[in-house]
Amino acid sequence: MFACRLRDGVSGLQGMKAGMAVKANRFSISLLTIVVVVVAACVLTVYSYHRAWLQIRQQQRAEFDDRLFHLVDHLNLVRNSVYALQAQMQSNLQLASQGQLYHPALLRFQNYPTFGAYGLEQDLHPEVFRRQIGTFSGIGSVQSLTEPYKQEIYAVLALDGLMRTIVESAVSGSWVYYISARRFLYLAPGVPLHQFHFDPAFYQQQLWLQAMPENNPGRKLAMTSLYQDAAGSGPMVTLSQPVYLQQSFSGVVAVDMTVADLREHLSSSDGLGEMWLVDEQGLLVADSDSDAVAPGVRAELPSEQLESSGYLQHAEAYWLKRTLMPGQLSLVYRLPQAELRRAAWSASLPHIVATLVMAMLLLVAVKLYRMVRFIGHLAEIDPLTSFLNRRGMEEKAQTWLEYCERHQQPFSVLMVDIDHFKHINDQYGHNNGDKVIVAMTAEIQAMRMAERLRRHMVEMRVTRHRIPFTISLGGAERIGEEPLDQMIKRADQALYEAKEAGRNRAVASYRQSRVESAVEPG
Repeated sequence: MFACRLRDGVSGLQGMKAGMAVKANRFSISLLTIVVVVVAACVLTVYSYHRAWLQIRQQQRAEFDDRLFHLVDHLNLVRNSVYALQAQMQSNLQLASQGQLYHPALLRFQNYPTFGAYGLEQDLHPEVFRRQIGTFSGIGSVQSLTEPYKQEIYAVLALDGLMRTIVESAVSGSWVYYISARRFLYLAPGVPLHQFHFDPAFYQQQLWLQAMPENNPGRKLAMTSLYQDAAGSGPMVTLSQPVYLQQSFSGVVAVDMTVADLREHLSSSDGLGEMWLVDEQGLLVADSDSDAVAPGVRAELPSEQLESSGYLQHAEAYWLKRTLMPGQLSLVYRLPQAELRRAAWSASLPHIVATLVMAMLLLVAVKLYRMVRFIGHLAEIDPLTSFLNRRGMEEKAQTWLEYCERHQQPFSVLMVDIDHFKHINDQYGHNNGDKVIVAMTAEIQAMRMAERLRRHMVEMRVTRHRIPFTISLGGAERIGEEPLDQMIKRADQALYEAKEAGRNRAVASYRQSRVESAVEPG
């Protein structure tokens, strides 16, 4: 047993009980650890899911803005193409009316009696004439053409170069054309007249009616609703603008956009949600989830105002809407909440799995740590008394010694032995002998001085047999920088001397002298 005098004068004997620790409830601590780890794992799981949920919403917003940018860019190209066609055609009409524009392709016009039409297919003789990209067709015959007709034909044939540029730059996904009020059509890229040619029914189509002076006095660009192309290119919409010669309405220039072309600008990289192009009547023009949208299908849009900076929550979905062409075309995005939740769980799954694995590893690490500590505790503790055994005592003694050196306090070693313990075991049995040891150690913990311990033991009686016993003690105080093992040897020698002197006494080795105290058992 070791002790050093602390600053408050209290002996360190009271801290000698092995482990300085009472055995804790390991089950409760383990359960608490599990609960803490599980709660932490749940919190991290919720955090990972919520973070993924927010990131996906932000990513989809960024994807929507990117689609919007590309669509606006594409529509601007188409609109600018229509503006250019209108400006060029009106300029050509002005020049032709003044006799300053002529086109030799008119000489190659032919009559097509089968269709009751005349026209010009793509020129088959490039060595004679520059090859035309378009096809001309009109009602009547070449011989019936008057000078105003010819002037307008010169003007539209001179438009071929700009049409070629528009077609080859892939601005239009289908057709570029001019429809004249004089019942003819110039269409690029050209097709054989037996497949498609001018039809008076064109004057009943929306693109023509939108351009009529009474319907469009401001001569603005207009967009049609979705319709099926008569030339077989599928569903499409058309951007058109009226053409005038001074104040006289001459015709319409137009550029088609197929649904397939528009859909390329709507398709997102991850496929979450749906993007729609919707006209001013709320009808679908194109849908990112369908190869073709049937004309007349109405989009189920929220009644609330969608034009805002953020998402609108409606009908178990999040919505975004932006105007592409004021009063004519809008881009709408719909993200179902269930789809967003599935995507968030899928995106956060690796983090959740990693969190659970880390939680399991942490639990295992805690368990291993507690096992190692418990095994180390068993290696240092006497199981009967819960006092430090010799190994544990020697490990702790060095720490106590260093503490006393730092605080310049004396350091002592006390050796204790139960007198005639073999006799107690023989007379009362080993179980009762163990109880004597336990009782003795319990009292040692509470006693502070060796002599007080000895006197107290004399008065003790253990078990129902009221077993009397005495103890002998040997102590040694450190001399200078004396090593620990030397102190133990001197304390052991003092204990031997106490027994040789008759037992029931304490002998202290202090600076080469012996201090002895004894009280005979009464």
